[in-house]
Amino acid sequence: MNLKSYKLKPFQRFFFFISGSFLWTGILLSGIENVHWLLFIPPTMFLGASMNGYFFGLIFSKIIFKDNK
Repeated sequence: MNLKSYKLKPFQRFFFFISGSFLWTGILLSGIENVHWLLFIPPTMFLGASMNGYFFGLIFSKIIFKDNK
């Protein structure tokens, strides 16, 4: 598997950063103790993708559905 083909473009990284930031802001404004733990996963993955340049959810889905691109 070649990870270079999965590298995010700068506009995609910015999108994941903004989306993750808005989700974390909503979680913090709602109160961490009021939010189910499952809601922490997407914004954490989004911010991780914006920092390292790879969105592992996309890589995993391409492996499952056998995308040949």
